[in-house]
Amino acid sequence: MRTGQNIRSTVLVAEGRLKLYREGQDEGEIFMYYLEPGNACALSMVCGQQQETSGVMLKAIEDSTVILIPVKYMENFMQRYKGWYNFVVETYRDRFEELLTLIDHIAFRAMDERLVHYLDHQREKLRTSHLHITHSEIATDLHSSREVISRLLKSWSNRVR
Repeated sequence: MRTGQNIRSTVLVAEGRLKLYREGQDEGEIFMYYLEPGNACALSMVCGQQQETSGVMLKAIEDSTVILIPVKYMENFMQRYKGWYNFVVETYRDRFEELLTLIDHIAFRAMDERLVHYLDHQREKLRTSHLHITHSEIATDLHSSREVISRLLKSWSNRVR
């Protein structure tokens, strides 16, 4: 999914991991959240239903399998299937909560706290203590610079020694 693209389908993740982010007008991007197996893209549901274009980018960050449900079926599914209706409402609620957390972190937390939360969240979601992510990727996700992230990680490494 690309910024400005017409949304024709709702995205459900069967396997893998997708990253949803918003691009800045000039350059840069801000990470919003990840979609993992069992998740749906709430924005594709909303934009698709309203026949709007996407305001975000969605990309696979590992091999992924997605299920695309054409938006023309969404209203019918919402009316006919209570389970689908509940899934959609829960998806909206979960994404809203994630966005509130993101706003809180940006507005009220120092970068070192945000970095700790980010790394803990990645470790928990990926079920591993060995993260394969670059300082630049972390910086992009936290809307910071690689130098700031590297400096914080080096500082923590020096304290542990």
